[in-house]
Amino acid sequence: MNIVFVNSTKSWGGIKTWMVELGQFLAQRGHQITVVCRRKNPLIDTCERRGLPCVPIHFGFDFSPATITWFYRFFRAQQTKVAVTNVSKDLCTAGVAAKLCGITHINRLGNTRDLKNTLKSRLMYNALVDCVVVPSHNLLEHFSTYDFLRGKLHMFHNAITPLPFKLRQNHIVKFAVVAKLSQRKQVDKILQTFQRLQDLPWELHIGGFGPEFDTLQTLTQTLNLTSCVHFAGRVDPYEFLQDKDVGILYSRYEAFGYAILEYLNMSCAVIASNVGGIPEILDHGVSGLLVDPFRLDDLEQAVRLLICDPQQREMLARNGHERVCSQFNQQAIFAQIEAEIQRMLAEKNPNVNIALHALH
Repeated sequence: MNIVFVNSTKSWGGIKTWMVELGQFLAQRGHQITVVCRRKNPLIDTCERRGLPCVPIHFGFDFSPATITWFYRFFRAQQTKVAVTNVSKDLCTAGVAAKLCGITHINRLGNTRDLKNTLKSRLMYNALVDCVVVPSHNLLEHFSTYDFLRGKLHMFHNAITPLPFKLRQNHIVKFAVVAKLSQRKQVDKILQTFQRLQDLPWELHIGGFGPEFDTLQTLTQTLNLTSCVHFAGRVDPYEFLQDKDVGILYSRYEAFGYAILEYLNMSCAVIASNVGGIPEILDHGVSGLLVDPFRLDDLEQAVRLLICDPQQREMLARNGHERVCSQFNQQAIFAQIEAEIQRMLAEKNPNVNIALHALH
């Protein structure tokens, strides 16, 4: 199959990680994969490192005739069978072209705020989208209330390639935050919590970039935490987490929380907000600690526990690692997505025989 992933977003997020990981998996299974994104986008370098063809373009305005024409010609030239899109602008350009070409169009929604129940949305999803993929039961339940999505929704958890468990031997507990630094991630609240813990030894390492980056650095100085809080900017999560003990995700809301999978896969104990799809990943007190995102006392108590109790920290890390490797394994979950794509193609083109054995 020739599959094109389209992403017009400017900043990095879980959807781009998902597209790259799934694209690489499908390429290894023998499919032809291409990624289309904005110019000067971090997705370009990531695709290059992963060996995925990437075409940067100027998307222009919604329903741009020039962009729709470009995608129409591109899909025809590539003999594209499937287009995978993300946000509204993707639908307004690549989605329209996919419809004109008669190819299968899969849209991926990663957050409740990705789609509003408006007349425009109803018209677009009824006319342009064949399948909607979400990463959690929480999102599946939310979007099932939208009548125009019923019959199109499919849930596939985000997934990772399992790594061996590695027990940390740090003298001082190293905490990590990997996130787009926006208000939703509440990194300012994390800093305020650690300011209360200056009676204990710890380090906090923040990996990521975003609109709150400068504000958070200023807050760190104001709280007199510069000696133990370190900002790394944009990072490769797996490189960044090599020596970290605990990962924190303290979002106000989170449809799934891809960073949690990365923390667990890198053998970190995890503290996360008890919101959205996060409880689908973590069993409180067994594979991680769930806290109220609006009660700093909860976060403080969890951090104190993992600083002062190394046995509890190791137990959570081991259990979390075992859970993510068994329940969120890419080989199993991505194979299910591949099978669903092939089923949709066979259903849309009943006279076309998709020879699965020839791809393996």
